[in-house]
Amino acid sequence: MDQFLIELSEAKETQASSDVDAKTIKCTNCTDDAPATSSCVECAEYICESCVQAHQRLKFTRNHTINTKEEALIDDKTTTNDEKMLMCHVHPQEKLSLFCETCDISTCRDCQLVDHRYHKYKDANETRATLKLLLNELTYKRDLLNSEIKAIDEREKLIADGKEKLVTKITNMVVRITNTVYMRGKQLEMRLSEVCDGESLDQCNDRSC
Repeated sequence: MDQFLIELSEAKETQASSDVDAKTIKCTNCTDDAPATSSCVECAEYICESCVQAHQRLKFTRNHTINTKEEALIDDKTTTNDEKMLMCHVHPQEKLSLFCETCDISTCRDCQLVDHRYHKYKDANETRATLKLLLNELTYKRDLLNSEIKAIDEREKLIADGKEKLVTKITNMVVRITNTVYMRGKQLEMRLSEVCDGESLDQCNDRSC
């Protein structure tokens, strides 16, 4: 019972701490130190109401996904380490949410606005989706190629086995023919000896040997 009360107390403290954190989160997109009300998925930032409106007005960010602050907090708890590593090394607070097609590299929003301002770019999620399709197609073609290679290997094995059997068959046939010719030769020799011996005997009888 005491253990249950302790665990219940700890759970309440954790929940309270989480609620305090949610209330104290500030907007990381502006310098007004305003409390955050939402979160931009592509920018990976907590933003205030003014920044939400700015996101919706700007062509560069109008298609970004805006979640509530509470949804973002849940996502942060379930985010993997690999996902957390997708941050810009130049601007650590910025997520690599874009892909510069001119330079063929992933960039964050700030990098694209400064170092890649006039470059052609796409949303990183769109690029990932394209790469995923290409990877799936490549995997399919690889599996198809492996299947063809396997079929060729099996056919080559059948040819090799057939050749070995045919060579064995020819060898056995040659041996049989050779033996037959040899035996026939012996039979002819014996027959010749019999004929010759018979003629010699007849000649001897005619002469009254």
